[in-house]
Amino acid sequence: MFSRLRMEGKMILSYLRTSFRNLFRHRLYTLVNIFGLAVGMAACILVGLFLQHEFSYDAYHRDIDRIHRVMRLVHPSGGGLPYYPFGTQYRAGSTLVDELPEIEDMTHFITRPMWAGLEDRGFDVRGTVADPNFLCFFTYPLIDGSQPPELTPGSVYITESFAQKLFGTTAVIGRTLKIYYKWVEGDFYIGGILRDQPAATSGEFVFDLLITYEGTTGLTNPPWGRQWSPTTKFLVLKTFVRLAPDVSMSSLRPKLDDFARRHLGNGADPRDTYDLMPLRRQHLYARRDFQLQMDVLDQQDGLVQGDINRCYTFGLVGAIILALACVNFVNLSTARGANRALEVGVRKAVGSTRAQLVVQFLGETILLAGISAILALAIVELALPTVNSLLMSSLQLNVWSVVGAALLALFVGLTAGIYPAVFLSSFAAVQVLKGSGQKIGGRSQLRRSLVTFQFAISVALVIGTLIAWQQTNYIHTRDLGFAKEGLITMPLLKEDRRLREHFESIRDRFETSPDVLGSTVSQAPPGYENNTDRSLIRRLDHADSVNVHFLSVDHKFTEVYNIPILEGRPLALTDKNQFKLLLNETAAQALGGAKPGTVLSFGSFGSKDFTFTVVGIFKDFHNSSLHNPVRPLMLIYRPWYDYVTVKVRMDNLPKTLDFLASVWKDFVPAHAFKFLFVDDFLNNFYRGEMRTQKAFTYLSGLAIFVACLGLLGLIAYTTEVRTKEIGVRKVLGASSGDILSLLLKEFAVLIIIASLLAWPAAYLFTRSYLDRFAYRIDLDPGVFLAGSLLVLVIAFCTISFQAIRAARANPVDALRYE
Repeated sequence: MFSRLRMEGKMILSYLRTSFRNLFRHRLYTLVNIFGLAVGMAACILVGLFLQHEFSYDAYHRDIDRIHRVMRLVHPSGGGLPYYPFGTQYRAGSTLVDELPEIEDMTHFITRPMWAGLEDRGFDVRGTVADPNFLCFFTYPLIDGSQPPELTPGSVYITESFAQKLFGTTAVIGRTLKIYYKWVEGDFYIGGILRDQPAATSGEFVFDLLITYEGTTGLTNPPWGRQWSPTTKFLVLKTFVRLAPDVSMSSLRPKLDDFARRHLGNGADPRDTYDLMPLRRQHLYARRDFQLQMDVLDQQDGLVQGDINRCYTFGLVGAIILALACVNFVNLSTARGANRALEVGVRKAVGSTRAQLVVQFLGETILLAGISAILALAIVELALPTVNSLLMSSLQLNVWSVVGAALLALFVGLTAGIYPAVFLSSFAAVQVLKGSGQKIGGRSQLRRSLVTFQFAISVALVIGTLIAWQQTNYIHTRDLGFAKEGLITMPLLKEDRRLREHFESIRDRFETSPDVLGSTVSQAPPGYENNTDRSLIRRLDHADSVNVHFLSVDHKFTEVYNIPILEGRPLALTDKNQFKLLLNETAAQALGGAKPGTVLSFGSFGSKDFTFTVVGIFKDFHNSSLHNPVRPLMLIYRPWYDYVTVKVRMDNLPKTLDFLASVWKDFVPAHAFKFLFVDDFLNNFYRGEMRTQKAFTYLSGLAIFVACLGLLGLIAYTTEVRTKEIGVRKVLGASSGDILSLLLKEFAVLIIIASLLAWPAAYLFTRSYLDRFAYRIDLDPGVFLAGSLLVLVIAFCTISFQAIRAARANPVDALRYE
């Protein structure tokens, strides 16, 4: 038994010596394989870290699989696509708990900008107003790890980072904190310090402080009301419920439909209903399944909205890069089969079985993959700062990353090595030892197919990247229907009543500067569309209503934004609170050709109807992203203002910003001066897509790099085995150009075939991407040709050096031994 173990040990040592000898003897091919596999594995590890991060959002909450967000599906009257508002009615959650035994508990809350601080200093913060049971419903431990109690009136819970920022310590329980929030202005005592939320936390659950509206002065009768009002327009509260154990959505859905029929009443469409969105799916699926865009507060704070399609795309491209690296290995291993043929013949002659040879070659591949995995981890560590900056994430390597890299190395070693191992071990000893090994490196058809596959993938990725860049450029250059250059917008901090009382004075002071060309106050700048800001409008002489978005503005709005008035007149100062409004072209058409002078009934979702008179029709402008068509919109002169916007001269911008900041400080010294260029505000719509596009570009570049790396190794081997052929051709009169053409022609044909295969796939992929936009570029055949040409040029540059070197070689060196 011991002798057998000794023999097997010697055999393993022999395999290892042979493996290292082969790796060092053929250094070029070893480096190509190691570096190619390392890049492919690094891409996979990075994508894996990103996917792990995305799918871990909110997973720290207890009973996460039982927690769901209540969503109301609304069908607009008069037609239009159904939509999900951001929130629900106040009583929706408690009524669900009372009537459906499958739902055991609920809570609702709203997160808004607030100001919190001491007498002499403070900060703008994210504050959450919630039910008393909020901290018991979700998982927000105190800094000592214990579970906090229910919220009590007059108390505030703050995060440890905010405590450090304001007080410089977390030992502040019982101290007083001043909070300004819309209807609230008062002192709260600090009831506890909460641990900071993990990085993988959805925007809804990110806050600096937490208070309850129950018993809180100023919040006793909030604008969303305490009564059941099924058609209220204040759908701002986010309601979450916890299901009883073992409750399935399939059994609950009919009860939700019945609940909607019983409670929504005559003021709602009969098709309106309630749905539940699992908390575990909220981060990645809210946009796709419920058409929920990021809240404007989340956009301003730089939070990220997840997108499951982005995960699919990154996962697919990461797998493709690894597959390309494996293809490189298979190609080079099978092409160089003749170099290992003699070794196989000798080992078989001395008694090695085919199974033992398969194990040997697989072991070599796994060893190579292991070295590549170590290099891949180093590449990932170097790339993480750039990746985190690009994706606005906090990815980092951990123990599980190392374990994953080891498993990935084993998988790659087995996957990439199995065919070469079987192929190399199939050599017949008699044939090899007779000297016919040079014919064994055949199967060139397989290598051509694999090279074609590599470049088909590369061409498709390049085309996709080019079209994504074109669409992004189109988004940034399309005329949106208003002037966005030189516009600076500032939030009015609606949580501070003192500031809201001075907004007109602030606006007037801004205009005293010669560098300020105009200013306006509005509910929001163009580009922010809130699903709650819409109302049912109908003409008094028509029965049908139309769902119209509205935007509260002052009389200077259309002038500052340079929005053309097509009919009638713009709003005037005398129209304030006088039930006058402007309609866009789409709204006027939807209302049966409304004209200036048309009287409209403004139905405020179940409350008293008001009549408004149209004073003008303005040209359509984009009030949301280019994903959506222009929707019916009205501008009303009502004092519901959240932003002040100024139009400035760009040639003296630093001085102008200093002036604006000084005016701001004069009125509200406790609040930091915050501003945003309107075009940057609009770019928030596409921030996630622009990050995805940049990441996709990098991944596509890696894919092409890996493909060209394999091509470099293959052309090096091709010129090596065709050295004598090249020498004979040169002796017979072939020029260096003829030789170069001979070597390049084969690969050019393969890339042309790859392009023909890639174009249909690229067309389907890019059309699916562009279909997400209501306004998009047309697919141009020139882009497909440009993508193929770009890959062809890159491939030729890759192989030209080696090909030129072979073409210029002295034929005497190749034929001296013949």
